[in-house]
Amino acid sequence: LVPKIMGKITGLNPAIILLSLSIWGSLMGMLGMIIALPLTTLMLSYYQRFIINKEKIKYDEVETTDNQETSHNEQK
Repeated sequence: LVPKIMGKITGLNPAIILLSLSIWGSLMGMLGMIIALPLTTLMLSYYQRFIINKEKIKYDEVETTDNQETSHNEQK
């Protein structure tokens, strides 16, 4: 019940909430369980913002380079 409610509030999957609480709780005890959701949310935000965007930018650069080479070859 609690993960489902917290999932609606935070936007996280209830399974991620349970996993987060158990991992942080085992690492740091009660303090880990208190800071588990904020830290997990920050880590997921960082992953989505920087890691995924870097991969997307690299993919876009490769795609743009391929399109430029194709149009350059067609002009010849």
